[in-house]
Amino acid sequence: MNKTHAKSILQESRKQIDQIDTDIIELINKRTKLAEKILEAKITLDMSIEDKEREDSIHEKALKAAKKFKIDELMLIQIMKILTDINKQKQKEILQRK
Repeated sequence: MNKTHAKSILQESRKQIDQIDTDIIELINKRTKLAEKILEAKITLDMSIEDKEREDSIHEKALKAAKKFKIDELMLIQIMKILTDINKQKQKEILQRK
């Protein structure tokens, strides 16, 4: 591989990563917007915002996916924890406004 080809690959790969990053952010936004619906259901069902069983299920799915796609398990669990924390925080904010 020569330098011109390497630069072209680097530029194209970074362009693709930028698009993937945008897609991830949009998906996080969609996931977070579901927090209000989830909160309403939890209130109706007299449930707490904290749902350890659900979080364990999410983490278990993440572990299986990590193994399947050969992704670092700890890192993927941390990402999923961040996502669940974002939703719980959003639910708490909504609850405080009510």
